[in-house]
Amino acid sequence: INTRLLYFGLFSTALATLSFLVMMCRTWLQQPHEIQQLRHKILQETYGKVLELAAGQGLNIGVYPFAVSEIVMVDQSAQELQRLRYRIPKTAYPKYEVVQDKVERLELFQDAEFDCVVDMFGLCHYRDPVMALRQMQRVVKPTGTIVLLEHGRSPFFPVNWVLDYFADRHTVNTHGCLWNQDLQAYFKEARLEVRELTQLHFGTTYYVIAHPEVLDAEAMKFVPSPKQPVR
Repeated sequence: INTRLLYFGLFSTALATLSFLVMMCRTWLQQPHEIQQLRHKILQETYGKVLELAAGQGLNIGVYPFAVSEIVMVDQSAQELQRLRYRIPKTAYPKYEVVQDKVERLELFQDAEFDCVVDMFGLCHYRDPVMALRQMQRVVKPTGTIVLLEHGRSPFFPVNWVLDYFADRHTVNTHGCLWNQDLQAYFKEARLEVRELTQLHFGTTYYVIAHPEVLDAEAMKFVPSPKQPVR
């Protein structure tokens, strides 16, 4: 009987492990297509004058809804912005502008200047994600919307173990991306008012619609993290 139970336990464990690996592979293969769908979906929440951070190569160009009248695209990489300028359409609507700035400072923008702020897979690259979230809240109107599509830690221990194990290799191969950060802790520390939070792909993809909390001037000051010195 004990031998049978042992074999049954080993078989069940092997079957569960195989099922998990199949689900992981399926999720990995389908993720790029699903991410594109999420981009389209979350941008439908935007309107008016929009600030898009970590604009990169302009993957969201042409995706914004008609309710958006102006888009200011920001990135701190001059090379990325040079490529981005070639992708901007020559149409009159919506109006596009390309600006180089650091998200943790956003020195070129006034308080409450934008109706919406968009950030997609940028928090993993910022030296100080909490300060970046606070700056998003500063430049958006008190009644405005902040939409985030990010990746971070999962609610599931096995997934986090994989993220942590490959973290260093992933960071090197993606020019500094930290994919195992605790984003919900950042949201709480930045006092972000989260209206909707959905986690997909075993909890590693964060779909967030949020609003700003009014922060005092002292909280807006740029204070670099001791672990992330300014270059």
